[in-house]
Amino acid sequence: MPDGGLYWYNIPTKRTMPGGATNTPGASSVLYWRTAMPPDSTAPCVKCGSADRHPVSNRCIPCKRANEQERWRRLHPTPRQPKYAGERTEWPCTKCGKPRGKSSGNSWCRDCNNAHSREYRRANAEQCAAGVKEWKAANRQRVRELENAASLRIKLAVFALFGSACCQCGFMDHRALQLDHINGALIKDRRAPYRAGTSLYRAILRGDAEASALQLLCANCNWIKRDTHNECNRKDG
Repeated sequence: MPDGGLYWYNIPTKRTMPGGATNTPGASSVLYWRTAMPPDSTAPCVKCGSADRHPVSNRCIPCKRANEQERWRRLHPTPRQPKYAGERTEWPCTKCGKPRGKSSGNSWCRDCNNAHSREYRRANAEQCAAGVKEWKAANRQRVRELENAASLRIKLAVFALFGSACCQCGFMDHRALQLDHINGALIKDRRAPYRAGTSLYRAILRGDAEASALQLLCANCNWIKRDTHNECNRKDG
């Protein structure tokens, strides 16, 4: 028999049977190209002496892996250097050249990513709208959670502008804090565009609503004030 060429090796295979049982029905033939005669399958590993040897090598699997890693280090003595030095957030954007910052992990900065997304949505408006509508219909609970979380973020941002505490008693739990119109003008004017709720919070953050006409009160102080100044929108009895 020649010293090199194609050899068929019989490697035992483990198969999973129905019900989770396993069996070894013999061996499967695998074709390997070797430059020498196949090693004796009964001999131990030539490196560490382990009996659990690789089926087509004269070494066990850990020794074979270590040998391949050592061979790679000999062939590549210089470690691979990164293309850019410094932190990843300082690497330049491949589109505009500015530092990437905390982008989504690709080679563009956040501004270039946002501009590309806007351009794509503008060019595929119908497709994007249909996809969003389909996703919302299939994930109603998730949509409700995201909307509630967004409303809470806006609410807390507005409360932070007023000190995040009741201006009368100092109560700080946001669940019982309310924005109060100092003179009650917006409450009486039904045509006011921003009277209460998230629409009022968004208007304050945009600068459309006059924040100087508002104050932050807890629920108790707000209702006491409304009753004292007759702001409950009820007719005098």
